[in-house]
Amino acid sequence: MTLRASILGKNGRRLLSGLMMVSALYILWTGVPRFLAEVMIVPGRPILEKVRANTQVSAKDLSTLEQSFLSAISFADLPQFHAELGTSYLVQAQHTNDRQKRLEFAKMAIEESQISLDKAPLNPFAWERISVAQIILGHYDDAIRAWRSSSRIASFEPFLLMQRIHIGIILYQHLSSNDIRLLKQQIKMAFHWQRWIMRHYVRTYHLTSWVTYLSGPDSDISAFLKKH
Repeated sequence: MTLRASILGKNGRRLLSGLMMVSALYILWTGVPRFLAEVMIVPGRPILEKVRANTQVSAKDLSTLEQSFLSAISFADLPQFHAELGTSYLVQAQHTNDRQKRLEFAKMAIEESQISLDKAPLNPFAWERISVAQIILGHYDDAIRAWRSSSRIASFEPFLLMQRIHIGIILYQHLSSNDIRLLKQQIKMAFHWQRWIMRHYVRTYHLTSWVTYLSGPDSDISAFLKKH
């Protein structure tokens, strides 16, 4: 091996070692904060699953859920963390009996959901969350706009169908004719894909007469809802 080849070989190995070190540092720089953020949300994960399953949670649980995602965001400012923090605020707004706190939590739910949408705008769940929070605030036009956005992004979303129908019924007197058609389409999709879930939901929340009216008293949907 010539002297030049030897020098080039040594330089090449040094360059490769340098690149590997830079790569390792980059992985640490990007991976460690995300890992720590995931650790921070561990206490809140089971509570979040309860919330998603519409299971009863305590005020202490909701505080734990909120703090978990606040801590996660301090390590990694990711859209999904803001979205779930928005979820915690919305649920707290729905659970508190203090009117002022309810309004404050609703505003915070909108703020965090909007932050997540600024980073990842195609999230129908975040838009639906904003719609519910706007209803709490009494901002019905804004609630409808968010409801439309959620439906436009994902016209068929199994985990949102019943909530979307419920929101549409709450906002019915403010809906346009196009919105009402959208609401009726959601009812048809729920009947086609989730009829047993739909029947249980509308009976639980006393929406049977509304769904019967919107689907037509002689429709298959109405007949199914009347069955025991």
